[in-house]
Amino acid sequence: MAIGGTEKAADILQRTGGFLSAPGPRGDYHRLPHGLPVEQQRRKATAASPALLAAGHSVHLDPV
Repeated sequence: MAIGGTEKAADILQRTGGFLSAPGPRGDYHRLPHGLPVEQQRRKATAASPALLAAGHSVHLDPV
């Protein structure tokens, strides 16, 4: 899940990781589709991280 960020960050998450935008209590957030196996979630989050870093965003991946 990703909270906050810019439109560019949202675009990166959607294009490279398959994240979806969803409304939340503190604004929109980005999440992976429900029902993805854990390994696929890891791959998608990891795939998006280099593009986010290259665009100057901070990335924190849960090691679990």
